[in-house]
Amino acid sequence: LNRMRRNMRKTEGTSDLDILFTVSRGDSRGYYRPNFIRQRLEQNIVELADDTGLQIISLTTEVCRRDVCVKGECRDRLYLDDAAYVRYNINDESFYAPRHTRTFECICREGFGGKRCDVPIDKCSKEQCTRDEVIRK
Repeated sequence: LNRMRRNMRKTEGTSDLDILFTVSRGDSRGYYRPNFIRQRLEQNIVELADDTGLQIISLTTEVCRRDVCVKGECRDRLYLDDAAYVRYNINDESFYAPRHTRTFECICREGFGGKRCDVPIDKCSKEQCTRDEVIRK
């Protein structure tokens, strides 16, 4: 969510407010999936913006997309720094949040490496190896 810049000050850097949250199903039944929450927010986005006085710039549920990891599987990662908090001031009210980073990790298929699994690391990653070449590894 983004607060109108004239009404919101962050103690450092940009005035963007990035809100992370989970929604419990209740009765110890776990949490709702991110895409379900996103759909519900999108259905009520105008009302939510009006009620909060915030300008909603975007809704992001996952960092991973199909094309992120070339030869591997993408996993979303969220890192919270519980030792470093950021303070936001909104109309004489303060909001404190732990500094956080959203990123991804690629779990590469055998024979590939690099941050996006796009680097062949041996002969067999470029072309099919013969049975003898696989056994000699």
